[in-house]
Amino acid sequence: MKLLFDQNLPLRLVKALSDFHQRSFLAGHPPKVIWLRCGNRSTLEVETILRQHAGALEAFERDAEASFLVIE
Repeated sequence: MKLLFDQNLPLRLVKALSDFHQRSFLAGHPPKVIWLRCGNRSTLEVETILRQHAGALEAFERDAEASFLVIE
């Protein structure tokens, strides 16, 4: 699984990658979008959240129809 984080990306790249939320509903995947709705957290806290949801992330990756996953 490859991950792209929007944290600390150059502004030029952020503009090119905007609005994946709507795109995933309109056009499907790729890319598959994982939306972490946890606010500003430390890297360690984000890692913990991702590890807590490892099963859901793996199922999302295997699901050929899914294009958007929200983790709160």
